[in-house]
Amino acid sequence: MGRIRVQPGSIGEVNHEILISGKWTSERTLKRRGETPPKGAERRARAMYRTLSGEQKNLYASGGSRASCETVLMAKVRDVRDDDEACATKLRGPRAPLSLYVERWVEQLENRSLPRVYAQRTIDTYSGVARKHVIPSELAAKSVDEITRNDLFAELASLSSGVRRHVVSIWRSAWDLADGDIPGNPPQSPLDGLKMPRAETGSGANVGRRGRAHRDRVYSPAEIDKLLRRLDEDSYAISSGARDIIGLAVATGARINELNSLRWADIDLETEPPSLTFAGQIVRRKGEGLEWTPVLKSAISHRTIPLTHPAVDVLERRLDMMKTRQRVGIATRADEVFVFPTPRRHGMPDQDAMKKSLRRSFDAAGHPEMTLHSIRRMVERRLEEADLSRMDRESIMGHTVQVAERHYSTHGVPERGLEALGRPEARSRGESKV
Repeated sequence: MGRIRVQPGSIGEVNHEILISGKWTSERTLKRRGETPPKGAERRARAMYRTLSGEQKNLYASGGSRASCETVLMAKVRDVRDDDEACATKLRGPRAPLSLYVERWVEQLENRSLPRVYAQRTIDTYSGVARKHVIPSELAAKSVDEITRNDLFAELASLSSGVRRHVVSIWRSAWDLADGDIPGNPPQSPLDGLKMPRAETGSGANVGRRGRAHRDRVYSPAEIDKLLRRLDEDSYAISSGARDIIGLAVATGARINELNSLRWADIDLETEPPSLTFAGQIVRRKGEGLEWTPVLKSAISHRTIPLTHPAVDVLERRLDMMKTRQRVGIATRADEVFVFPTPRRHGMPDQDAMKKSLRRSFDAAGHPEMTLHSIRRMVERRLEEADLSRMDRESIMGHTVQVAERHYSTHGVPERGLEALGRPEARSRGESKV
């Protein structure tokens, strides 16, 4: 088998050698012979480092044990790599300021030329954060080669906690562009190992009425049933459409704007089972107002899912309301196209208005900590506990399992966990250990 070429800025395989009778012998040779290294023998580790310019450097580290040799060798590698990167930076000169790379990324984001598809609201959010908090900052005027991890931490500490994660995401995208300007291996990014400043929590563990600790909790089926019963008694939740949006969310796990943007053309109640297709969403364009567009959060978000009986009941109720307005001659164009037109003027569905209605309805139902995303998390966990395959979960939720594990993990003891804890065999095992 041919040798694997060591890339610039990297080391090759680490070889361990033992001094026997005044001669360095590799560990591999001893193993092939079936010999055991003598105790207390002097050891060394060696590896070849390829510089960014392509030269080779052999590095050695001695010690009394295999682990100590490797530890010293890795320290030498870090020192050599730091010197190598400093030399390469000196030869090529510093890269452009951070602001230039952020501007390039924002332009690609707004032109939709990035590999990933982003929803319009996401584009507006990130471009707004970049122009308000990143590009005008003093830090952004520095070359990306001059910025340290401490610089980034200090900048984050000066920002409100609500924009910090957006800013870090923008920085990462900018550094990806900057690294593309480097032939061979780019230097280590100061973002590696960067930690978020601790949030100012005040006197309590949860800030505000919807703290993360509450928002990520597990909701039992009994709690959800009680929530829906309370919403059925709330005239505002019914008239605003919030009750039906929440009911569909419990049955589908869909995002708020996916549900709020549903068209009658996306629903098929005649098939068996009935189905619903998420084909696009309504976005607010500057100077143009609300507009339906066939773009969702990601490519996998375009999906068709089967409908449960409760979901069909909600949609049939909405359909009856629309047909009643048609019979009396007051149905608007939005009534005939969309499942959730605005409740007063019956115009194009408005996500911002629906968010306010949901907030008021959740509060009135006794759940000020809950959001529609809480329900989406609950559905994700329900699918996971049902042992659905990865493909099935992704097809229903419209995101990858990796995204679910990173952002949708909820903590708490589900009902089946309590049942397992109460089993006789579990109790007997616990008693036997006491």
